Amino acid sequence: MTQDADSITRAEAIGKAAEGGCVVSDSQFERWRKLGLLPKPELRGRGRGQGVEALYPARTGDQLIALSKALATNRNADTAAWRIWWQSFEIDPYRVRDILTTRLDELQTYRDEMLAAEAGDDNEAEKYNARIVHDTLHRTRDKDLRRLRKRIGWKGTPVFRSFAIRFATGTLGYMDESDVELATRGFGGSRLAHIMSPYAKDVAATLRNISSVMTPARLRDVLSSVTDETLAIARDEISPLQSLFDMMPSILQVKGQAADALRDLPTDPQVQQLFLLFWLTQRDDPKARIILTAGLSIIRLPVEQWLQIALQLR
Repeated sequence: MTQDADSITRAEAIGKAAEGGCVVSDSQFERWRKLGLLPKPELRGRGRGQGVEALYPARTGDQLIALSKALATNRNADTAAWRIWWQSFEIDPYRVRDILTTRLDELQTYRDEMLAAEAGDDNEAEKYNARIVHDTLHRTRDKDLRRLRKRIGWKGTPVFRSFAIRFATGTLGYMDESDVELATRGFGGSRLAHIMSPYAKDVAATLRNISSVMTPARLRDVLSSVTDETLAIARDEISPLQSLFDMMPSILQVKGQAADALRDLPTDPQVQQLFLLFWLTQRDDPKARIILTAGLSIIRLPVEQWLQIALQLR
């Protein structure tokens, strides 16, 4: 028996996971705990002469279920750790920061290679472009890339990839209407591109403004300046916005691959990591707070009002 309703034993956590259809052994539990995927136990005395017992937060059983499902989808421990942390489960803060730092290291490498290719001779530029083409057209096991190729075609996929790298590394430059069309089609299919076409200049300006604060160096400084508690608070501030993307297919009247893309976009760990890092640069700005509040208010609108919005967009 546990000593209070806020904690459970390891056996109780494993039992709760089993009730949820996830079989977890003692050795698996301990391995995941050592990897920082489960919370650390609190040792409490049983009473005089009865030793101590290790007690875990009451949600540990639910965390075991979430972790088992995450690992079943992707065996990468960092990906699983991020997915369950994004669901507000307790993960070792050091592991969360390490994941974000690794993402920033990757972005810095992309930025350095791209700038070097632009500053170098034609051979360097050709090598860089060839790698972009290879990464986008030959990774056949990547589900998201396969969907992207279906939305914008084989020729457009490397171009979109290059745009995404520039956007995420703070080097996005001039965008004409065709660039905006490709970007919006890549994110949400032809329907979204059609709706946004009258606002191409505004979209381009917004993307450039966002990209301007996305330099890896600035994001690294912001990450190092916030506490673990602030990092978790920032996550909880923006994670509800995922519901907006769940509603978008109905609003935009898109189905199939395009609808999947809109729903999947905010569930991609890389997108979540970039969004969180970007939000850390903006959350102290009153204007950004107003925009966030407006977005959360839209989510809470009754279904009838969403249907009215959908009719206006048709």
